[in-house]
Order: sequence, then C-alpha cells, then structure tokens
Amino acid sequence: MASPQEPPGRAPGPEGVLGGAALAVGLAASAVLALRHLGAPLVGCGLDSPCERALASAFARVPGLGWPVAFLGVAYFAGLALAWGLAARDWPRSLAWLVRAGGVAALGFLAAAMWLAALCPYCLAAQSAGLAFWWASERRRARARAWRPELAFTLVFLAVALGFVLAEARARQSRAAAAR
Repeated sequence: MASPQEPPGRAPGPEGVLGGAALAVGLAASAVLALRHLGAPLVGCGLDSPCERALASAFARVPGLGWPVAFLGVAYFAGLALAWGLAARDWPRSLAWLVRAGGVAALGFLAAAMWLAALCPYCLAAQSAGLAFWWASERRRARARAWRPELAFTLVFLAVALGFVLAEARARQSRAAAAR
C-alpha cells in the first residue's frame, strides 16, 4: 500500500534509496569486521591501529556470550536489507522498533569508540550506516503487521547467525590444529 505522499507504482523515494545504500554500507563494513574475527586480515589497519584497539575492546563482543558484535551486525544488516526490499512503502512497526534499537546501539558504539580513542573506519561506517538507515526507516509509513518483511528478516538473521556460529567453530579448530 502506497503512502499518502507517493502514488502506487512510483519508484521508491529518497528514503528508499538512502535506506538501501545505508544497508549495503553497513553490511559491507560489518562483513569486513566479521571476517577479521575469523582470522582474515583487516585491510588498511595495522597492529596498533584504531581498528585493532576497537576489536580488542570489551565492546567488540556480546557480553555474556563472547560472540563478536560484528557477526550480529552482518546478520542485522542482511536481514534488514531483504526486509526493506520486500516492504515496499509499508514498513512493519516491529522492524521500525528494531531499527530504533539498532540506532540507539549505534550511538552507544560511537560514544564508546570516542571514549576509547578507537575510531576504526569500518566501525564508523557500520554505525553511521545504522544511523542513516534509522533516519530512512522513520520516513516510511509504519504498518501494524507485514508478515513477509518480518519473516524475511527473521529467517535471514537466523541463517547468517548460524553460519557465523559454524564458521567461528571451524576457525577455532583450524587455529588449534595450527598451534599443535
């Protein structure tokens, strides 16, 4: 259903384009950080760089789980990217609230990066993308329920998260075998 400002059949407005671009940037930046957690080198960042300081900080892992926040970032941005494409102009309220929580988390991560003097360009890109997507999300008309985008987000989020659980287990096994 089209919003009052846009007649049916029109191309997405600027918020749709900005939202898609923000999700692509957030997904790419989070993926680079996630790959670093799996042992890949971080292009453009040295041993004592802001990137390495950020990744070594307590803010790089989910408290209590020890799981890299970057893994959640990839799952979050990938799930939202598919949901955003499926939602057309009606954005489910449930996902709008999820994006608001993500925006608040992005502000918290930005504050932590400044406090730690660990202004990693990949982290800054992911957090800025999260904030830009929050803005775009707020511009879409919220709808009480839209099961396709909600289901798409949930399935993609879970599939990506499971993929990272398996990839991390494999990376640990490889490191343990190499240490022997």
